[in-house]
Amino acid sequence: MSTVTTIAGQLDAKGLKIAIVATRFNDFIVDRLVGGAQDYLERHGLDTANITLVRIPGA
Repeated sequence: MSTVTTIAGQLDAKGLKIAIVATRFNDFIVDRLVGGAQDYLERHGLDTANITLVRIPGA
């Protein structure tokens, strides 16, 4: 039987600078998605000062 190779990334966001691009369309759903992304990044060590949120028009 062959061996399966597994590659797993590290869940460490320390020192990164992240931009989140989100539409203003359907903000009821998009705001929750943005909040989830921010929460995930913060829980994995990203300083909130290194998150830039860009709001754009569109769907």
